[in-house]
Amino acid sequence: MRHINRIALVALTAIACSSDGIGSVAVPGAVTLKVGTGATIQGTPWTVRFDSVVSDSRCPLGVLCIQAGEALLALHLDNPAADPPRRDNPYFTLGATPINVEGFRFMPSAVLPIRRQNETIDPKAYTVTLLIESGTS
Repeated sequence: MRHINRIALVALTAIACSSDGIGSVAVPGAVTLKVGTGATIQGTPWTVRFDSVVSDSRCPLGVLCIQAGEALLALHLDNPAADPPRRDNPYFTLGATPINVEGFRFMPSAVLPIRRQNETIDPKAYTVTLLIESGTS
């Protein structure tokens, strides 16, 4: 049932991309981002950006695999209004396990496309649907 809900959520989530590549997302909520685009987290000064897929070990379509694998995502969480400015690294990676960063919980819901056997995916072709909730840092 949980898997079906995630698929429905992905189908209902619009790609967060305006002309400047920045959309917005309410928390809790979901946002779909293309590589290089981001979304402001509504009611906060925070912006999350999807920079790239660092690695993709997911089982190709049509292949029987022992393990499902995962896509490891490079994300950037920035708050230009932070006082004092953040001195730590605003980049973080996200795999199949949810992660808490700066009071938000990030979970990947879908990473597309899924490659076929003997196929290479253009790094700029990826999109990710992130579920974002309030969490602990």
